[in-house]
Amino acid sequence: MNKPLHPCNQPGCHETTRERYCERHKKTHYKTIDDRRGTPAERGYDKEWRKVRYWKLINDPLCERCYPKVIVAEVVHHKDHDQYNNLEENLESLCRDCHEKEHGRKADKGCDVNGMPTNKEHPWNRERER
Repeated sequence: MNKPLHPCNQPGCHETTRERYCERHKKTHYKTIDDRRGTPAERGYDKEWRKVRYWKLINDPLCERCYPKVIVAEVVHHKDHDQYNNLEENLESLCRDCHEKEHGRKADKGCDVNGMPTNKEHPWNRERER
């Protein structure tokens, strides 16, 4: 099912879109975000990291969280979120979806066998933790 059309989020733009920004403003918006983040090298992902990443994906080419499904890993994740801790036991090969979920950029959707939402941030799950 398609999302409903709504105005572009760029102030003064009257184009309609199903995304946050129309095609004309999408690139500008995301380029601004990328410019603020800096390059991967500026964020600490240098030549040494590229070697570590390559080694990990060669040795563990499938997503470690999707197993037993066969999903190709694209990202190497630091389990302790310390980008400088490149010890083998701290690295995890993940598909893009699992990595986005890990960092809260993609919501877990669906329910478990008991009908409870699988998303830990869902209000029903937060109420159970109290």
